[in-house]
Amino acid sequence: MQQQTKAIVLRTTKYGETSLICTLFTELFGVQSYLLKGVRHVGVKSKTNRAGLLQIGSQLDVVVEHKPNKSLQTIKEFGVAYYYQQVQEHVVANTVALYAIELLLRLLPEASIQTDLFDFTEQFLQTLDATPPNEMGNYPIYFTLSCAAYLGYAIQGVYSEHTPFISISDATFTANNIGDASLLKTDGVMLLSAIMQCTSMQTLSHIKSNSQTRKEVLDWMLLFLKQHTEHMHTMKSLAIIHSILH
Repeated sequence: MQQQTKAIVLRTTKYGETSLICTLFTELFGVQSYLLKGVRHVGVKSKTNRAGLLQIGSQLDVVVEHKPNKSLQTIKEFGVAYYYQQVQEHVVANTVALYAIELLLRLLPEASIQTDLFDFTEQFLQTLDATPPNEMGNYPIYFTLSCAAYLGYAIQGVYSEHTPFISISDATFTANNIGDASLLKTDGVMLLSAIMQCTSMQTLSHIKSNSQTRKEVLDWMLLFLKQHTEHMHTMKSLAIIHSILH
């Protein structure tokens, strides 16, 4: 049966001379791999080469032939659902987007339907696309926190004088550090708490921090996910994020 769904490109791999295997995060079916035959045309100008529409992070409308339990699905039609203005061109926006996509690849199991997380990611990338680069510093932390929450690993509580620490094992703000070897410094705990309380991405730029504190918080969040999930591995884009968002 053919079905239409929205999708976000997570990864592409060349297959044969002219085809691609695309890993897509779809709204209806979760993460799926699709074979696109004859989509690559060597030497053809980008305006007529449809493979150019399949860049990492691209938002698509696709018509698929979905068969449950099949490892490689088939795309019948695809087109761009949202045209980026800066995500695929500007170095800062592109770096944040690639970090977000890599995190999804690390966290999402194949075929796990995550409609709410899909909707959030779609909006995150579109908001990122419209954000001035100098206001993106807290975006990777916000995306990581949100992914954790959507997947059932939400951190409980907020920073206060009575709960000035955060436990990586219990995922909660706490009154004492209980000898936690992965202790986050006070500035980091305050930043994490402030970002958790943001009601929209537009307010993230109002939260002041420095690059060192953001680095410590993001490193801590990834360590947190590694401890609480089975899928987390080393993030290749992490070093780039730290160097770009200084």
